[in-house]
Amino acid sequence: MKDNIWLYNEYINIVKDQIKENIVEECSSHFENNSYYMPHSAVVRKDKETTKVRMVFDASSKGRDCKSLNEYLYAGPPLNPGIIDVILRFSEYEHAFCSDIQWAFLTIGIAEKIATI
Repeated sequence: MKDNIWLYNEYINIVKDQIKENIVEECSSHFENNSYYMPHSAVVRKDKETTKVRMVFDASSKGRDCKSLNEYLYAGPPLNPGIIDVILRFSEYEHAFCSDIQWAFLTIGIAEKIATI
């Protein structure tokens, strides 16, 4: 990534923003026996107007003799309404509000007492 200065700078800015917003946190470079550090990489979409570079985490990666984070997570029911429901609700009223929630699905909270398990 350091060969591409533009991509490197964009990615560093993403990391800094996510640290500032408490989406990610810095950890020590000292690896403990039961530690897991989720790998991440850049996805570049130059055709996009606003977000040309995104950070993508690989929650399906596994540590040595361990399960992946995806294998431990309970997915639960879908939280987003179906598109048909959204369209029908839009047709009920004369006015509608739309918005974009920045970083809506980026934060996964881990309780302090199990963060080091």
